[in-house]
Amino acid sequence: LVDPKEFKNFLVSSLKEDFLILGRTKKVFATYPRSWKVTESIINHLVSKIINSKVDVLTGVYIFQRIVGEVIVKEAIETSWGACVEWPLLAQFAGLEINYREVKGLTWEDPDRFQVEIKKIGSFNKWKELNYDSIEEWYKRLDICSEHIKVIERMTK
Repeated sequence: LVDPKEFKNFLVSSLKEDFLILGRTKKVFATYPRSWKVTESIINHLVSKIINSKVDVLTGVYIFQRIVGEVIVKEAIETSWGACVEWPLLAQFAGLEINYREVKGLTWEDPDRFQVEIKKIGSFNKWKELNYDSIEEWYKRLDICSEHIKVIERMTK
């Protein structure tokens, strides 16, 4: 979900850096299912090590200058979830300035979209457990994590 005040501030402010990653605050990240937090933390840790700055890249929310767009159009090859790490790494390896800002407006939106289902089950926690702490969900999240790691490996060889 987008926080209207934060969004307005981004629209009226000028972008000074080449590539800005918008990430989640600790409080916002805590709204996500455990299966997401565990697997996304792995990828965020690895990318943070590479660019030498703590980042949360898996929001996929980036604001960037035209020069970065040109690098992405010219060099990006990723068609999987791995694009979330490919783009900032392309900017990094091109020597462009990367900055990071945490925002409140990136809370986990799935519960908002599934209110009817949550009501049928009768409990938010039960719904969350059934849908996001299942073997299937963990497998899916680990698979997505693996896609990101493959991109990181390819780009850092």
